[in-house]
Amino acid sequence: MSDFILDAINEAELTLDCVEAGEDVYACTLASPRGRMKRRMTMKAGHGAPSIGEFLFYFAVIAQLADEAEDITDWAEIHGKDLSAPNVVNEFTQLVTDQRDLEIVMGTHAYDGMMAGLGISQAIGNAMPR
Repeated sequence: MSDFILDAINEAELTLDCVEAGEDVYACTLASPRGRMKRRMTMKAGHGAPSIGEFLFYFAVIAQLADEAEDITDWAEIHGKDLSAPNVVNEFTQLVTDQRDLEIVMGTHAYDGMMAGLGISQAIGNAMPR
């Protein structure tokens, strides 16, 4: 697990509780002294429940997708989405909801630090020779 994820878990005092909700599907609650975020997560067959690091990393990337666009039109253009297609507006709305809920549960300081760490980690990964 990346240091920036561990730091965020510790700073925000996060806990994760997951219960099986179907085959390879888990109903998870990310909690802190500031609140709770309940989401379902589908894992690769045989993996088991997500760890708190896996859960947090996944939703940090989701939050990053929500943050990269000014609005739904900009987001649709970036990702090649047709706004008239079924569920596209719902998909964007869920991204924004996930981002907002994650920031509330973590607190702004821990959330901002984690997102900065994610950006730095991705930049380093992209700069590495392949």
